[in-house]
Amino acid sequence: MGPNGRESPDRGQHARVDPTEVGASEMKIVWRKSSYSGGGTGGGGGDCVEVADLGGAVGVRDSKAPDGGHLSIDRASLLALVQEFKGS
Repeated sequence: MGPNGRESPDRGQHARVDPTEVGASEMKIVWRKSSYSGGGTGGGGGDCVEVADLGGAVGVRDSKAPDGGHLSIDRASLLALVQEFKGS
């Protein structure tokens, strides 16, 4: 069980969530990778992170180790982190 009282995703594809939060007891997690990381049609290469919509949060995981778990971060914190990286 995760720190917020919900079960953690079971190595990848589905997460148990509070049904009142998203309207279902289970949701499909779709992980996306940046095209800069070779995840799209862009020129990219190397490995990076993947993100997924987890309902009330955003999941972030290492694209080289997708079965190694993920971090859940609220959207405002992720936005602040991305803005910090872009400002560097």
